Order: sequence, then structure tokens, then C-alpha cells
Amino acid sequence: MDEQVLRAKAGDRDAFKDLYLAHHAPLYRLALSELRDPEEAKEIVQEAFVRAWQAIGGFRGESAFLAWLFRIVRNLLIPSLLTQNSFSGRSSRGTTRDRKPGGTGSPRAGPDRKPGP
Repeated sequence: MDEQVLRAKAGDRDAFKDLYLAHHAPLYRLALSELRDPEEAKEIVQEAFVRAWQAIGGFRGESAFLAWLFRIVRNLLIPSLLTQNSFSGRSSRGTTRDRKPGGTGSPRAGPDRKPGP
């Protein structure tokens, strides 16, 4: 396990700050790519680090620390994405499906399939 992680697990706030500085950028990019809202992405990442600090004692090091942080961010993204999708008609990747009359935009249509109902 990384020395910074071990120190943070022992309660060293400076070590945790170093972990934040080392890992916040990729977490922010993930949140921003899913949410498309810089402020909401920033809030998600901030909340992820608060939760990571609260739960770091339980981090076992079976995966990389960054992978653990990514899981926290993904778990925090779920409610926002569900709310966003239910109100905007967007798919889980944040895009609107193009459905045209006759089924040409149907998810069942494809090169080897006939357009769906």
C-alpha cells in the first residue's frame, strides 16, 4: 500500500491532502464527462473525498487507491444520472436517442436486423 495512503489511514490530514492533489483531476474528468455540469461535477468530487476520508480506515488496499476513489465517485453519480435521465429523456451516456418514424432510430435496428416495432 502506498505510503501516503498508510499515513492518511493513520489520520494524517496532510497525507490525505496530497492524495487529493494527486487524484482529484481524473475524478473530476469522470464526473464532468457523465454530468456535463462543471459545478455539479465539482460537488460530486468534493463529496467523494469527504466520504473517502470518513471511510479510509476501511480501505484494505486490495485495489489501487484511485480505483477505490473512482468507485466512490461512480456511486455518487448514480442518483444524479438517474434524475437527469428521467427528466431529460437522455440515455445513461447523456445522449438523446434519435427515433424516427418507421423505426429507423430504434435500438433494435441494425445492419442485420429489421427495424423494431
